[in-house]
Amino acid sequence: MCCDVDWSYFRKHYEEFNKSFKPSWFHDVKFGVIIHWGPYSVPGWGFSFYIGLYNLMS
Repeated sequence: MCCDVDWSYFRKHYEEFNKSFKPSWFHDVKFGVIIHWGPYSVPGWGFSFYIGLYNLMS
């Protein structure tokens, strides 16, 4: 994933952003993004044998 951000706007208006209202819990919040990719995700774009298993069971 690639993104291009023009930081000049944020640098110019930093004080305005810094003074904006933030809830009391905001400073203690931890934020994270987890991306997990494994073999189970392969059938989403390629051949899937799940349909064959479904037909065997019905």
